[in-house]
Amino acid sequence: MSTTMLDKSMSADYSIAASQLLDELLYRICEKLQLSDSQYRLAEERYNAIGDWLAKEDSSLHVYNPRIYPQGSLKIGTTVKPEGREEFDLDLVCELTIVDVKQSDPYAFIKVVYDRIASNNTYKKLLVPLKKRCVRLKYARDFHLDILPACPDTDDGGTCVWVPNKYDKVNNRWNWTASNPIGYADWFESRTKLYRYEKEAAEGITPMPKPEHVYNKSPLKLTVQLLKRWRDIAFEKRDDIPSIILTTLAAKKYSGESTITDCLTAILNGIVAEISQTNEIIYVLNPTNAKENLSEKWHNNPDLYSNFCMKVRQFNEHWINLLHLSGLPNISNELYSFFGKDVVRRIIAEYIQSIGNNRAKGNLNIIKNAGILTTSSSAKTIPVRRNTFYGTEV
Repeated sequence: MSTTMLDKSMSADYSIAASQLLDELLYRICEKLQLSDSQYRLAEERYNAIGDWLAKEDSSLHVYNPRIYPQGSLKIGTTVKPEGREEFDLDLVCELTIVDVKQSDPYAFIKVVYDRIASNNTYKKLLVPLKKRCVRLKYARDFHLDILPACPDTDDGGTCVWVPNKYDKVNNRWNWTASNPIGYADWFESRTKLYRYEKEAAEGITPMPKPEHVYNKSPLKLTVQLLKRWRDIAFEKRDDIPSIILTTLAAKKYSGESTITDCLTAILNGIVAEISQTNEIIYVLNPTNAKENLSEKWHNNPDLYSNFCMKVRQFNEHWINLLHLSGLPNISNELYSFFGKDVVRRIIAEYIQSIGNNRAKGNLNIIKNAGILTTSSSAKTIPVRRNTFYGTEV
């Protein structure tokens, strides 16, 4: 083999190994960010309990044929522990059948659900003051559960619904807004290329989806978790960039990449390309209900959109630079700025410990001319010798 061909071969090995290292670190970050197994079981237990209280036959809501189902990150598997807070945000829908939605008061609609929950002495202690769109139960140090009232959109049919919107100060009234949580979740799953459609129950409580181990998740789901974490770090007010916008943009830009590194690269490039094509604020609509403008906040406050464009461009530039870095210290420093020092320091410490454990077991190798550690063995790797406690090599 010529020198040039050898250099190219080793360069390719180095690039692959560096990408594998970055992917491993990103997997570990996502694992720290999402619900643990015990937290998930607790969330499931409380979801079923509150769903049963809302839907049971002696409930004041029973006449409306209540239908309870998870939505948002809880449904699609992209939960992220917010930076600086211990609580996860978990969401469920309480869909009620109302004959004439447009003639109903959205605020009164929320109040009906609120009153039902307040009638339970246990839940009454967990309620926070009535919010503009949902009813919130706050479980200390674990998560808060947002219950969004909804009613079927009989005009569009299918799984489209109407949900309460914020107070309209101009017209002095509460409004309804279109949505489709079930349709959106099915669309997102289809975008992961691992589409598994499960028919929703027509009435009653829909079970929470089964938890997925981080290594079994689609790269798209993991990338959404990373984008949401970046949002929490980069923006002073996380609500300025709603999770649904990041999730929708990511899903639209995803084209089947098989690794987190490639997936995040493609999505960032796609978002930057889209916002660079026009000087106007882009529209991000619900792919399953075009009446729902997910980017409404941006159109009401253009400064929020300008800030997002600036910061996502910076993220993309720094991410591209990261892809050309080598060495754990250099990569770690960049990851700090993206996803926060605390979580990155923890996963780096655990990664280094795992390297030490693999070396002790004789499972650690180094790629020739690249200096990259790996647990894979091939003709292009050299075993890293184990150390005894006495300093002798074996």
